[in-house]
Amino acid sequence: MNFKLAVSFIGLVLALATPRSALAQLEKSLSITSQYDDNAFGNFQKLSDYVTQLSLNLSGDYDKDYSVWTVSYVGNLNLFNKHAFRNYHAHTLGVSYAMQLNPEEETEDSTGTDVSDSVSVSQDSVVEVTKDSSKNFLFAGASLAGRFNRDSVNYYNDAYASGYVRLRWMLTESLVGRLTYTVGYRNYFNLTDLSNLENALSVHVMENVGGTKLIAEAGYGYKKYFSTTTDTTELLKLGVTPGGGGPGKGKGKGKGSGGGSGDHRSEEVERGVVITRLSTPGTSQITLGVGLVRSISKETEIGVKYLRRMSPSLNARYISGQFRGYGSNDDIYDDSYSYQSHEFSGFFKQSFPWAMTVGIQIGYMPKRYGRSAYSLPDSLGRSAELSSSRKDQKFELNVELEKVFKFTNGFAKTLALQVGYYFLNNRSNDDFYRFTNNMISVGISTDF
Repeated sequence: MNFKLAVSFIGLVLALATPRSALAQLEKSLSITSQYDDNAFGNFQKLSDYVTQLSLNLSGDYDKDYSVWTVSYVGNLNLFNKHAFRNYHAHTLGVSYAMQLNPEEETEDSTGTDVSDSVSVSQDSVVEVTKDSSKNFLFAGASLAGRFNRDSVNYYNDAYASGYVRLRWMLTESLVGRLTYTVGYRNYFNLTDLSNLENALSVHVMENVGGTKLIAEAGYGYKKYFSTTTDTTELLKLGVTPGGGGPGKGKGKGKGSGGGSGDHRSEEVERGVVITRLSTPGTSQITLGVGLVRSISKETEIGVKYLRRMSPSLNARYISGQFRGYGSNDDIYDDSYSYQSHEFSGFFKQSFPWAMTVGIQIGYMPKRYGRSAYSLPDSLGRSAELSSSRKDQKFELNVELEKVFKFTNGFAKTLALQVGYYFLNNRSNDDFYRFTNNMISVGISTDF
């Protein structure tokens, strides 16, 4: 599906799905970002690129007295200068519903302003908590998304259908609780072994004590796979127990599209080659987190958070980072179900006169994977096992400066200029994943 056809199709669906009375309230925003990335592939090779990102957001509300329906569309186009084969576009069509459960109580807040400050089990931990309403609400929503790449990297192509239901309840005057259930099905068109159904349940509570928000959360997720895959692995030394994980085991040979540490059963041994069948039916994950957000003044806000991610089986399927040579930060290479971690994060936000804002986010994440760590391939393309368990230490720093201009008339309502810097240091005992990354970006966004 080419870009113009995808946009036309989703635009038609959006127009048909949006109530006529909501079209007049259609909100539109557009952003363009230019970015220099000194490690565009996220690995030891340090290949740089210039990336242009365009994003279009459309949303329309249909309001009733104590509820609101929202239909939305988000489209993204990503263009690489040096490595144009990586160009791709992604689209998301969504619908959501919010209803106040105690309509007899007056409130100045809209039902659409609730933004959850909890984290789903599949997200990283650097999160900024936003202000929330003080009433009881029921939220529900569904979305359909797709990503489309060029043929040379079409293994990324997928479709994702998801839905959620969230109950938000004021337990006391200062204590708010959230119970959220989400379900999502991701279909990889060319990597069917990785297609999965994920169910997740999370509980989140927040206590407001003298302007400080104390946060606690817990979550459980289960990812179900629907196929069994065959994987071929070459042994560098004969005599290693077939199917075992001893030294000398090669990496990423053969099909290259499977992974995980599920039920391994040796079926054939010939000249040091073992063919194993990976019958991982599914994998689960538990998260526990605590944090706090403090408003020092109207202009200054800080927050810290700790999240413990536990995956009892570590059986998530994955693609070796050396397959195709790049992409280590994508879900198919670094699924959060494939590791256990301690995740520390924090943010600082400062507002200045003339509608200027500075935001700083930091994160530190030691991770332990359910698979081995390897050396870089030799001249024959073979890798030696360095450790029976891959271990990473990931540090992130993100700084952004934003200036907003507001207009009372004309084409645009607002115009925002953003300048950002991102730094990543990933220390790993796997040679392929030991790298640093610097990104500098300049962007402009507008609501019209």
